[in-house]
Amino acid sequence: MKPMKRFECFCMACLMAYAPMVAAYAGDGTVKVESRESMIMDMLRGTPPLEIIFLAAALIASIFLTLRSTKGNVHGATPLFVLLPFFVAFKLTMGSLSHVCWFIAKHPIGSLDWYDVIGRIGQEFRTLNIGLFLCLPAFLIVVWRLLRADGRA
Repeated sequence: MKPMKRFECFCMACLMAYAPMVAAYAGDGTVKVESRESMIMDMLRGTPPLEIIFLAAALIASIFLTLRSTKGNVHGATPLFVLLPFFVAFKLTMGSLSHVCWFIAKHPIGSLDWYDVIGRIGQEFRTLNIGLFLCLPAFLIVVWRLLRADGRA
């Protein structure tokens, strides 16, 4: 297979992997959008500032460690560095979901507004989406280094 063909296959695989996330934010056109915010601002709205700081630190550490670990070739620990923002986001999401479960357990079933509870659960999963999105820069660094090591880039 020619190098350009491999790159095209890789690009198509990346698009197919992120298509469900993009489709989830695109909607089916039946809901009116009141503001013209970007997808990133929509994900960040409602995320606590401390979580944003943790995710930003994980992103910086991920890029730094990925750049340091791929001097010439890719080491075995590189996937851990690439997925560092996801691991941090997963930890934050699980902590937030435990708070939601505690909130449900504290209140009697009849007094709960389930629309708010489901909204809170959905909002907690935004952190996980942000973590997956932040893995992309380090992943692209690894792919570029791998293509460059093979002489294709």
